[in-house]
Amino acid sequence: MSNSFGSYRTTAKDMMKAFDKLPPAARKALADGIDNWVPQSLLTRYRRGWLKTGGEIAAIIKTWDQTELVKREEQRRRASGPYKGNAPDNHCH
Repeated sequence: MSNSFGSYRTTAKDMMKAFDKLPPAARKALADGIDNWVPQSLLTRYRRGWLKTGGEIAAIIKTWDQTELVKREEQRRRASGPYKGNAPDNHCH
């Protein structure tokens, strides 16, 4: 995933500052995303003009979501390791 690596300092505070500076469509896509995508690199691309609109950013996030869902489904299908998309049941020990 292109959002998994980089030189950005990733703290909750820095993530929220970057999130707040993105256009509304990008913020909605991040909030609705299936993973906790880091917004700093998206903000940098947006500020430099490489991404022009919130819709373009939302499309990138949608692609990341789809790729992650495919990976999770493949992992579930193969039953290999703990499935990233499920939370354990607290009542089952």
